[in-house]
Amino acid sequence: MDTRIEKMTDPARVEALKTEKEAELNKKFAELGKMYYEKNGSSPDYSYSGIVGEIMAISADIKDCDERVLQIKELIVCPRCGAVNKSKYVFCTECGFRMKEEELPEIPAAPVVEEPVAAPAEPELPVAEPTVESTAEPVAEPAVEEVPYAIPLNMMPEYQEERSAPQPLEGICSTCGNVISPGAKFCIYCGTRVPEQPSVQPEPVDNGRVCSRCGEVYSDPTVKFCIKCGNKL
Repeated sequence: MDTRIEKMTDPARVEALKTEKEAELNKKFAELGKMYYEKNGSSPDYSYSGIVGEIMAISADIKDCDERVLQIKELIVCPRCGAVNKSKYVFCTECGFRMKEEELPEIPAAPVVEEPVAAPAEPELPVAEPTVESTAEPVAEPAVEEVPYAIPLNMMPEYQEERSAPQPLEGICSTCGNVISPGAKFCIYCGTRVPEQPSVQPEPVDNGRVCSRCGEVYSDPTVKFCIKCGNKL
């Protein structure tokens, strides 16, 4: 494994190293063919494990070069159709395949604050109070009239019927909380359908296409699927 690949940040240098590795691989293939022909001809033999191992290592370096170039350019390859997309896209722009799951930010745990432990209080000794005989006559307590229980206003059925259900925030996905572009009918991060809102159909631009489902405008003629709703253009 060539350790220089992980340290490179310039795509041109990575491509140059890849070309060098390919030339070295072709040289090893030529040596393998010559050794195979001169020694065994058309009969297979297991005595070439050394050079075969070198070929496998060089092939792995070439694959690492390709992955490093995509990483530097912030690109991702669709596992279904092989199209190259931007790494921030969740759905492929060519076939609409979901390439990755959305990564939600981790919420740091709140620090635990230890409360100080209070010292045990010393028990108080009971103090005997002098007994005083009362000579006053007992006074009868006035009768308390019972008042019927009043139902709060917010608990009455009429008030409950008037209350409307909470509405989702406009422009925010109710499932994942990400921002939804104006006019989008599906969240591009989780695929949740967005409640229909009155929108103005945009006018088509020169040499562009408009999605028939959500109205998103595309000037690139190579895009085949809408990245907003997944509709085929």
